[in-house]
Amino acid sequence: MGCRERAFFRQPPPGPGYAEDLESALLFGAEFPDGRKTTSTHIRPGMFDGSETITGPVLVANGQGGSGNDDELTGAARLWLWPLTAGGDLRLVAQWKEAGMPEQSVLLDGGQIAAAALLARKY
Repeated sequence: MGCRERAFFRQPPPGPGYAEDLESALLFGAEFPDGRKTTSTHIRPGMFDGSETITGPVLVANGQGGSGNDDELTGAARLWLWPLTAGGDLRLVAQWKEAGMPEQSVLLDGGQIAAAALLARKY
């Protein structure tokens, strides 16, 4: 697997001691209506083991697989964001410098996100 494919599929996975190459990685970010921002690179050692207090926001990108070659990559991923916005526009951002993709973003309606969150059930 080449460097570009490894960056696309986020391998090795983020974890303790993992340093992401910000110039070659596929990056994700979120901007809340109140101006708070987070990126998928803000994961720190100890963040999810209970050894530190998390104030948020937190954005985690989990690769779900795909395929590719030297000319084309396809894949799927899940983004986990905490906390959710209660209203106002949430801006999601993506950038992949090494692949020639400048920063791009999309606005999501925070009201719709909050309404959808009310439908979630614990299992």
